[in-house]
Amino acid sequence: MSESDQEQSSSEPLSPRAAAVRAGLRRNYSSSSAESKSYESEGSSNMAEIPNNNNDEGGAALIVQPRKPLREFSIPKVTDQPSCIVYPQLTVDRFELKSGMIHLLPTYYGNSTEDPYMHIKQFFEICATLKIQGLDDEQIKMRLFPFSLKDKAKSWLYSLPNASIHTWEELSNKFLQKFFPAQKTNKIRKEILGFTQREGEAFHECWERYKEMISSCPHHNIESWMQMQSFYEGLLDSERMMVDARIGSTSPRFGLNPISIGP
Repeated sequence: MSESDQEQSSSEPLSPRAAAVRAGLRRNYSSSSAESKSYESEGSSNMAEIPNNNNDEGGAALIVQPRKPLREFSIPKVTDQPSCIVYPQLTVDRFELKSGMIHLLPTYYGNSTEDPYMHIKQFFEICATLKIQGLDDEQIKMRLFPFSLKDKAKSWLYSLPNASIHTWEELSNKFLQKFFPAQKTNKIRKEILGFTQREGEAFHECWERYKEMISSCPHHNIESWMQMQSFYEGLLDSERMMVDARIGSTSPRFGLNPISIGP
């Protein structure tokens, strides 16, 4: 067939079936070509070129480093998080904290209704009964105290800077500063100075409640005479008259020895 005949036949319209076959071949070719280009592009994009400022010749040489897909930067990984506590050096090669010891410890969750002073007091009571070979009292407290914290309190401990605590005093002070803030101290101090006896409350019940209020904030810095004055002035009139009759005076002379007050 001559070239003129081929050109004439190519210009003739194709049957519907032939046109569909040609369109399918073109789609397959386009898809294969696109995948090939994508593969080549991906292979080259997996290598990132970054300048090397340590080039001996003073130029910015390029170092080829592999690139990671963006999703890999969001994959969680286990990382080593050093403790905020620097434990004293041991005098023995090893020691053992038995599970029974940990189960005896009081638990502090970090809630606003909890008393951090009471937690430390109960913690001291348990530690006083424990003896661990190779550990002195300071080391026992520092190693056991983290096991007594849960939830918010444990999260707070984990948030402290690495190696920021070296002694039990530092650990206990940070604990109290966190969970007994200044506003709580001021609130209890105002309650102590503005104490009032409740209607129908017996004298000894009133006195016990007042002592519990004072013991809940050992750092209230209220002198004993001010404590007794606030207690005396907060009594009901009938109870205040009874106190005056017992001490034979119209002034609370018992202020110098507050613990001696009783029913």
